[in-house]
Amino acid sequence: MKDGRIFVERVNEPFLTVGGSGGQFRAWIERAVALGRLRWHESGTCLKITEGAALFA
Repeated sequence: MKDGRIFVERVNEPFLTVGGSGGQFRAWIERAVALGRLRWHESGTCLKITEGAALFA
């Protein structure tokens, strides 16, 4: 993690290792972004956890 950014592959790899599919991972990311829990970094390769996500921790 750098400056609050999480590289997508750092989350994707464990997700796939436990049996998730690429489509499920994409749907999970899109849902988390739509709910305001995550947002894409400008680079498109990183995610940032939003302050609003702390409400659900």
